[in-house]
Amino acid sequence: MKRLKRDLLFLFIAVLIGAFVGDFVSTHYGKKIPVISHSNSFYIMQEGVYNSEEQLRENVKGLSPKAVIKKDNKYYVYVGITKDEKVLEKLFNIYKDKGYTIYTKEEDFNNAEFARINSQFDEMIKKTNDPEEILKMEELVLASYQQKLKN
Repeated sequence: MKRLKRDLLFLFIAVLIGAFVGDFVSTHYGKKIPVISHSNSFYIMQEGVYNSEEQLRENVKGLSPKAVIKKDNKYYVYVGITKDEKVLEKLFNIYKDKGYTIYTKEEDFNNAEFARINSQFDEMIKKTNDPEEILKMEELVLASYQQKLKN
């Protein structure tokens, strides 16, 4: 377990460094480097939408991992992102067992790097049934998603 955490942390840091270096190189050498863009459909697992931070804090106490995205003065709480239906089912069951109602929607992202990262974590999640390991991996996926939104 300790080794898995270390390996996941190393992978996450390597991906972030790669993203920053790629952005730096493409920004400082004229135009953006062309990248093949593929429309990728992802399953977004959402716990809810809240009108205020207070409402958000009250309703998601103890919910982890999560990504909170503020759009149009509302707070959207995401608990999972995946391309794989088997991973979606695993995540859905974990949250169902914890007593949460999760909504799933499909969304397209045109971001090859995020798709690659997500696919790697999907493959690791498919190989385990340990809810703690699955949630640790999904925490990194959500962090990568939030980083993607900031860029």
